[in-house]
Amino acid sequence: MTRLSKRRTTRLQAFVQLCKFKIGLIGARRQGLAANDPTLANNRTELASMDPVDTISKPFRFSFLENGHLWLFDVRSLLAERKRVENAFNNPYTSLPVASATLLQLRAQIEWLRRRRYLLDTANDVQEEHTIVDLCFAIDSYGYLTNVNWFKFPSIVVMHRFVDTLDELWAHRLGLTNQERYTMFPDWDNSHLVPLIRSNHLPSALHQLYTFLFVFIKAAVKKEDRVLASVYVLMALTHVSQGARQAFPWLYNP
Repeated sequence: MTRLSKRRTTRLQAFVQLCKFKIGLIGARRQGLAANDPTLANNRTELASMDPVDTISKPFRFSFLENGHLWLFDVRSLLAERKRVENAFNNPYTSLPVASATLLQLRAQIEWLRRRRYLLDTANDVQEEHTIVDLCFAIDSYGYLTNVNWFKFPSIVVMHRFVDTLDELWAHRLGLTNQERYTMFPDWDNSHLVPLIRSNHLPSALHQLYTFLFVFIKAAVKKEDRVLASVYVLMALTHVSQGARQAFPWLYNP
């Protein structure tokens, strides 16, 4: 940027602003006007969680106009509501049937999310909770009491920091030999410990990570090796979770 002339920089900035404007229009056509500006919505809270509507993750927002009022929902809440009322799509706030044009728009948004592998079924959230609980139970059985909240990484950045720390421990800081690595994790492929997580969507990425961690801590034949694997997971966890760091300060080594 410093090598560009002032005129070229101005043109580039104008082009970026135009792109943002057009992307906003595309999103508004697909998700409704309140998706970009939740303050326009008549309802102030989300249907299922009762949290403020501006806390809805942007890809899941869907709004529509009904009799002059603009309503904003989480797509997942609408799907859950449809199941609850036996597949009838009504506005939960007014009980009026949703217009056919709105249903087509909603279907397009759902297909857009599914193509990008967003998890839409709330049952998946329950399944993820069960996976974390199973992971914690497995580690607890080795004498290290855990908390499910330690594994609920708040962002993709924090999750990647955990993965990078675990990989660094495995590859360098623990001083393991290849024989020790294969004994602990027979499926190791002589590269990174954690398989490449390609998704930048947090729920999908976490699903891949939890699945791997559960396999990793159960892979060794001998119990003492499974215990070590669990300890290494906790060591990495102390770098991203204050709760884990307070519970196991001797495992934290910055």
